[in-house]
Amino acid sequence: MPTTLPTLTTDRLVLRTFTLQDVKPVHTLLNNWNVASMLSRAPYPYTLEMAQKWVTERTQDTDDLNRVWDDGDLSYAVTLKSGELIGTAGLICSNNEPDTLMIGYWYGQAYWNRGYATEAAKALIRQAFDVWQVPVLKATHAKDNPASGYVLAKCGFCYTGDNVMTALARDEEEIATKDYLLKREAVCRQAV
Repeated sequence: MPTTLPTLTTDRLVLRTFTLQDVKPVHTLLNNWNVASMLSRAPYPYTLEMAQKWVTERTQDTDDLNRVWDDGDLSYAVTLKSGELIGTAGLICSNNEPDTLMIGYWYGQAYWNRGYATEAAKALIRQAFDVWQVPVLKATHAKDNPASGYVLAKCGFCYTGDNVMTALARDEEEIATKDYLLKREAVCRQAV
């Protein structure tokens, strides 16, 4: 029987299941053009109703990866040890690619350039590879968001090429992206 997502902790962060108390902080953090414009699936403006719907769906996330493999996703609320919500990190089904999940994340602008994204991504990568036995992780970031590329490189991802994605916040405009790949077998030979 699936259970809620296991809580992951790092030196400064807690990755936990979302709760309904996270609705207002998610709205505040994501209703920012500088954040939403870097994401494929986030519209802008991002309303309180959108946050309510998204967080409510996230409260149902469990450790059952079968749901993720069946074209789903799971998202962790990323908080400081104080409990303050700063963003999210999660896994998304990578359509038509067996044994591959996408890792994704976003953080409120006030929390950029502090190493939080890297710290949380490393914890999620360890969970995905060591516990859930996911063979391959992929990631994509907007070309005009090089900071996300630095996060991925620090986590051991290898750049695999350029691509495009549709960004809802940018009126579904196709934007240039960079793609990355990380295999569990490679990580097993090195510490994340």
